[in-house]
Amino acid sequence: MWAFRKVRDYTIREIDKLTQPPIERIELAIKCSVEKWLLPAYEQLCNRADRLTLQEAERLGMIRYHIISQIREQKNVVPTNTSCNNCGYVFPANQQEKGYDVTKAILAATELGFERMVD
Repeated sequence: MWAFRKVRDYTIREIDKLTQPPIERIELAIKCSVEKWLLPAYEQLCNRADRLTLQEAERLGMIRYHIISQIREQKNVVPTNTSCNNCGYVFPANQQEKGYDVTKAILAATELGFERMVD
């Protein structure tokens, strides 16, 4: 059995060197139970400029797609000042909206019971 572990470890190291689209990396990570590939792939999807395509959404599944979409939406919230309609006082922007931490959001989603993020 130990020989198979060495083969698996070698294969994982070699695949680590490859450049793959994040969707493919997620699918492979889930199929082969390589959890360390998931977070970087989810981060890529959350941080890229392009929206998720319908094909990517189908491949991710509804729960993963929904969580990634929510994180992308939160990340792109632009902090704004809010003013009082009566007196005109300008409330400062919410500091928590600045520098949204995608990694923390993904980890929180997996910890809150969205086990399908990692299967």
